[in-house]
Amino acid sequence: MRKDLTISGAWTQIVLRGLEQCGLDVRALCMRSGLVYTQLNDAAARVPRDQSGLLWRAAAQASDDECLGLHAAERSPVSANNLVAHLLMSSRTLREGFRLALAHQRLLAHETVVTLKEHRDLIEIQLARVGGDLPVTPHEIDFMAVVLVRFATFVLPPGAWHLTGVRLERTAPASGPREHERVFGCSVGFTQPENALVVPATVMDATSPHYSPGLLHALEVEAAAQEQQLAERSLRAEVRVRLRQRLRSGVHGVEEVAPDLHLSVRTLQRRLGAEGTSFSAVLDETRRDAALELLAGDPSLKQTSKAVGLSSTRALVRAMKRWTGLTPSEWRTADRRS
Repeated sequence: MRKDLTISGAWTQIVLRGLEQCGLDVRALCMRSGLVYTQLNDAAARVPRDQSGLLWRAAAQASDDECLGLHAAERSPVSANNLVAHLLMSSRTLREGFRLALAHQRLLAHETVVTLKEHRDLIEIQLARVGGDLPVTPHEIDFMAVVLVRFATFVLPPGAWHLTGVRLERTAPASGPREHERVFGCSVGFTQPENALVVPATVMDATSPHYSPGLLHALEVEAAAQEQQLAERSLRAEVRVRLRQRLRSGVHGVEEVAPDLHLSVRTLQRRLGAEGTSFSAVLDETRRDAALELLAGDPSLKQTSKAVGLSSTRALVRAMKRWTGLTPSEWRTADRRS
């Protein structure tokens, strides 16, 4: 599974909220797909694209809804929880906003997924199925398309947004196109050569009520800074990935992890120090996130302590009190009340 293709935690939050509104247990889905649910509370986190694909496959298996992506996007709360959304919303028009947002889409996506194809009277918002080792599922494309539609509807004045058509590569659901046409509010073609939302140019060129030139400039500066940080790619994040893979085996010392990264122990420690952390600190935070994720489910303390590489349940209790100020049982009770 490729670790170099990642999507943002902010986008994954939107996905999880939609799946949860469809009645699915998102904590269980995260565990099945190898995602750390508590880590996704950080909108700046990055998620391997293929793990997102596993999440959608797990969700499809847990649901009998052949239009799951469509319904999850329809029910997910509309929010601007990321910088790319704010760029789009603060631009003068949707056309200008999409151009700018798509120029910075790597802050959300793993590749260039969305493009604009501009004609004289129509604009096509095209969605490419750019996958890693796992192909992108039809549910993911449905979800992305509906989220874009709902956000554009949110940005413009009431009644201003409409589509002239939708084209999808996927085959039509067994129940037919009716549900897709209801959600998109227009005719939908299936088994098409590409995925595209077709929008009148007049809609894309309508002035946004949220237009703010000063804010837009500040957002562009911040977007450039975040892209630079993403390009530099944190060694700490790489160490966390390797540690999460090794915790259960009990073989997760710096002497084992450094060769995984093709580094000497001394170089690894030095580079982590330059990032303001240390191997022991990264190990502790990785172990903490894994323990909290497991304890949100039903594993025993013995199973949890073994899974996170601790020597005993007593060691787990001590660690939990240090991390949270609570024992595992107290934390479980507090978590379920929240």
